[in-house]
Amino acid sequence: HSNDALRPLPDKAIWVAMESKVYQGKLDINALRVITGKVEATLAIFTEDLFSKSWIESILRTDSSIKRETIEVHHMEGDGTAVKINRHHNRDPTRRFESICFIDGDSQQKDSPDDHVYRLPGEGPESYVYSQILDVLETTKGVLSVSLQHPYIQADSISDIVRQTHMTNRDEHVLQRVTVQNDDIRESP
Repeated sequence: HSNDALRPLPDKAIWVAMESKVYQGKLDINALRVITGKVEATLAIFTEDLFSKSWIESILRTDSSIKRETIEVHHMEGDGTAVKINRHHNRDPTRRFESICFIDGDSQQKDSPDDHVYRLPGEGPESYVYSQILDVLETTKGVLSVSLQHPYIQADSISDIVRQTHMTNRDEHVLQRVTVQNDDIRESP
């Protein structure tokens, strides 16, 4: 319920004080628990937004050798916040595990393997993932149709919607909210 209390506030209205430093930006309550060491994990991953968090979680699920339950992935609602929190976490001498940070390809922040800050491919993750889907759409449209909980027979219609969305969409940040419902494009809430 703590996240619900923070949700309506703008990012700039939320401040977090840690170790005599103050950080501005929205933090998830679970991320705060990781930062303060109240979670048993072996790795924390900080991302700049919810889409990149979902992308990282999807990548982790593809490798069965990864103990997913020991990795905490948190979105920070901003690239600067993600980088600062990652830096603070790794510099804390009492930390029990390392953290890494993934920033979007279009981020103004600097990636640095020494600081465990890595850049996701593409200019923006939404458009990069969407273009990767388009590259294999013809051979995977049936799988996509079923994954979207539509009958396999609607694969061509869904493929057409995906292509049409790509041609008409001008804001890559809303691509993840486009869903297929009854052969029509609708915005998710």
